[in-house]
Amino acid sequence: MGGTPGRAMVAACGLAALLAGAPALAGEDAARALEAEIERARAEEAAEAAALREAAREAEEAAALRAAPAPAAGPGPSPGPSLAPGPTSWERELDAARLRGHRIGAAWNEAWRELARDEDFRETACFPSQAALDAVAGDRIRYRQLARDDFRARRRSRDLHLAVKMENAVTEAHVATTIVCVGRLRAEEVTRGRFAVWFDELDYVAFLNREESWWNPKARTNPEWVLRHEQLHFDVTELVARRLDAERERHALASKVVADSPGEAMRAFAERWAAAQRARRADWEALQDQYDRETRHGTIPKQQTAWFARVHRELATLSASAR
Repeated sequence: MGGTPGRAMVAACGLAALLAGAPALAGEDAARALEAEIERARAEEAAEAAALREAAREAEEAAALRAAPAPAAGPGPSPGPSLAPGPTSWERELDAARLRGHRIGAAWNEAWRELARDEDFRETACFPSQAALDAVAGDRIRYRQLARDDFRARRRSRDLHLAVKMENAVTEAHVATTIVCVGRLRAEEVTRGRFAVWFDELDYVAFLNREESWWNPKARTNPEWVLRHEQLHFDVTELVARRLDAERERHALASKVVADSPGEAMRAFAERWAAAQRARRADWEALQDQYDRETRHGTIPKQQTAWFARVHRELATLSASAR
């Protein structure tokens, strides 16, 4: 993922509210039972969200107090705060944008041109800057709360992946999310005849592609419940991006390769980076699948509520302000 896995995940991010998962009761009794269960889950989520907001507010206040300059003991400055450090292919324009804008010396040009032809690297490379990423984002949005209008695909994705197969189930909606990385490519001769390549200043960003996110116009399940399930897929993607950000210094260090020539260094770096990104992507996809399996695509309200609490608690811990 990093560049991300440079692909969007449309399926694990995907089903919300499959009617086959309703309680095994008959007719109107089943519908009333499901609605009652949904109402209970909604109330529990609201209470959990309120508790999380309060905890986040208290954490912000505590952080502000820690960050306040200590009173000076005499002339000179006060000591400051301590600082702790799915899948469908991205379009070719995004692959190209990942490669444009990286600044390397003339001696590296041939090795860089060779690397630019490597498909695995193009799909996993980092964008050189946030501006370069935003310039080609198009209808992709960064993490936020979703609305019904964010589902703009005209038809269901052909690449839809189902974590759980359910008989007579109807796909009510799916979202296409991904994680991309922004990072500075470093390439230099570290000692005479020894060349190093690595990514530095990494940042991981969660995106949702509105043009590939779909809402079934014939959906029969409570739309608020469907949206809650799909929102949590986006929440999970943001959670993974924040986890990766917490490890970005280690990722940068691990990406560094030193070799006897620019070409050799570039090739070894590309292989190492692509392999690392594929592994990170696999972990992200596994978490999305786990979410759909345990909630049966949003049809078990108690599990849906448990996942809401779990994900939002960790999001509050890994707050965006700390990224």
